[in-house]
Amino acid sequence: MASLALSFLSDYPIPGIRSPHTPPRLHVIQRTQIASLRLFGPLIDALVVTATYLVAMSLRSAFRLWWPYDLIPGETEVFNPLASSLHIDLLILVVPVWVFFLRQQRTYDLPRQNRTDLLFIKITRAVALATTALLALFFVLGLSEGVSRSLIIAFAALSCITIFIARRVMIAVI
Repeated sequence: MASLALSFLSDYPIPGIRSPHTPPRLHVIQRTQIASLRLFGPLIDALVVTATYLVAMSLRSAFRLWWPYDLIPGETEVFNPLASSLHIDLLILVVPVWVFFLRQQRTYDLPRQNRTDLLFIKITRAVALATTALLALFFVLGLSEGVSRSLIIAFAALSCITIFIARRVMIAVI
């Protein structure tokens, strides 16, 4: 009778009671996954944010050449040329702000605790907060005149998608 009860319990896991059929290294594997996500997540996000920023710069320049028209005719251009040295120097501010807010929104948690829809919401919230903080930082530092706001908004929209895709690939690999 006791063996029947034990076999019943081994088929249905109870929290806090480890089944004799559970591999002993399962908890070590979970800790390794968490550690690798928390260690490599910010590094991969920094690379993805940098690449996305450079792609957004090139897309904005290509759009400027493709769409020279203005809704209201006048002498000024719709999109002014980018001061590329200024915008590339801004990567020093952009990358840490993005990684900080991704960490604050807990996007580096265990993948099983982050459903796909919740992960996308967390990434979108982190990008929105990072964009707001970045624009405020530009204003405080006096850089708001030379910075292209259309570039920052396009970069924010692209980074939501690229960070989410990179995170899903990272979770699949782990």
